[in-house]
Amino acid sequence: MPSAAMPGRVVISSTESMAPHARPSVWQATASDRIVARRRTGLVILATRDVWAFEAKDRLCFVHSARGCFDVDLSLLEIEQALGSSFIRIHRRWLVNVANIRELQGGYRGCRVWVANHAAEGGTGMRLPVSREAVRDVKQKLLEGTVGLRHNGLRTDDGNAPGHTPSCSSARRHRGE
Repeated sequence: MPSAAMPGRVVISSTESMAPHARPSVWQATASDRIVARRRTGLVILATRDVWAFEAKDRLCFVHSARGCFDVDLSLLEIEQALGSSFIRIHRRWLVNVANIRELQGGYRGCRVWVANHAAEGGTGMRLPVSREAVRDVKQKLLEGTVGLRHNGLRTDDGNAPGHTPSCSSARRHRGE
């Protein structure tokens, strides 16, 4: 069995106190607060809150943060399962830390997010694409527990805000009366 200190392996670890025999192995996915990735021949330890995004590219996976871009050995799916709802898949290539999304720009076509740490809002960050299929889920996730937008800016398939009942005149227009 590989050891957690083996170079060349990503380790997703939790700071919860566990008995040594109960600790997860390198290969088990658990909710975590630290990411260990590779930089050349060394290891880099990142707090999960400081991670901007994970990227899948050319059969490889990378973690992006204000400290740079580093290699990880797990697939995007394995990382997504390990980190849970604090990260959201915005595109087949991108898994993003919801807490670090600062802006959502565009509509249902050509939508992008700006990802940056709190301290980096002055310019350091990444602008990433959001797939058409993910736009609704991304908006819902970003707007959970927020105030400021009427109906949270979401629309149903008929173009109305959720829970909106069309008036009699607009219902007649839809029926062609």
